[in-house]
Amino acid sequence: MASTSFSPLFSSFSSTLRSTTLTKGLDSATPWSRLEIDSPNTTRNLKKPAPPLSTPSPRKGWFLTPPALLTHTSLPTWYHDNPFLPSSYRPIHASTSHCLRSLLYLHNESLNIYTHLLPALLTLYHVPFLSSQLLPGSANTSIITFFLFSTTITLLLSSAFHTMSCHSQHVSARFLKADYLGIVLLNSTCVVTGVWEMYRSSPQQAWKWAYTSLMAVVGTATVGMVLLERCQGREWRGVRIAAFIGCGMVGVAPVVQVFWEGREAATGVRWYLLEGALLLGGAAVYALRVPERFAPGRFDIYGHSHQVFHCMVVAACVAHLTGLVKGLSAVP
Repeated sequence: MASTSFSPLFSSFSSTLRSTTLTKGLDSATPWSRLEIDSPNTTRNLKKPAPPLSTPSPRKGWFLTPPALLTHTSLPTWYHDNPFLPSSYRPIHASTSHCLRSLLYLHNESLNIYTHLLPALLTLYHVPFLSSQLLPGSANTSIITFFLFSTTITLLLSSAFHTMSCHSQHVSARFLKADYLGIVLLNSTCVVTGVWEMYRSSPQQAWKWAYTSLMAVVGTATVGMVLLERCQGREWRGVRIAAFIGCGMVGVAPVVQVFWEGREAATGVRWYLLEGALLLGGAAVYALRVPERFAPGRFDIYGHSHQVFHCMVVAACVAHLTGLVKGLSAVP
């Protein structure tokens, strides 16, 4: 009878003890485990793995890490240009960011880019000084400014092509055509500004307009020819070079006429002769692929023909600018 009377009391004490233990266990558990235990789908939720504390982040520094460079034999056919440069080619990524990334590491296009990019930026920065301080006067300023902006555009188009040439065949072809336009623009600008300087005080002003019109016609025809799809292959390389040289040769006639008339001392024509020699020399180096032709692999990064050509183009632009300043500042 005594055991019967204590039975309800013992059962109540045991129930209270189990409830207290369970509550303390839940308090010591993590919040998400309490939620899952307390949820109506307790069994299903307990089978789920715990969520990750953080998602994996992208590899840091990828933009600064140079990729493995390729050899000439591993390139697609459209990317083949100079067989005498057998290594140090950028991979083809079809990505603008990867092309821009190539500005930060060394490859066989690095100096092709910077030999025109840096002079372009320097010229653009100094245009206000060069065009207004060297030769005060509205007419003189317009001639100098026109030449400087045309030169800057040409150099920027060239550096843009060499930067984006590893993107894809389609993009490379488009930027190459833009590079061609820049070459014709520079040739035409040099001829026109030189003619306007040499004939600024000549009584025969008709010659100035005649040479300007001739340059416009030849320049337009050259653009049309070099942009034709059938003229884009490597087999047309020599024809394109000849077309660019022919475009620049329009400037020979006014130079000869200035010497014939004995007016060379009052113009910058001697500097234009130096300019022409630099451009022809650079074109010859580029066409013959010297010096890498005689030592394939030695000039892959430094000193190959395209870099030499770029440097001679920049030197020719400096010579032309000097001729303009000398001629426009001379007493007629």
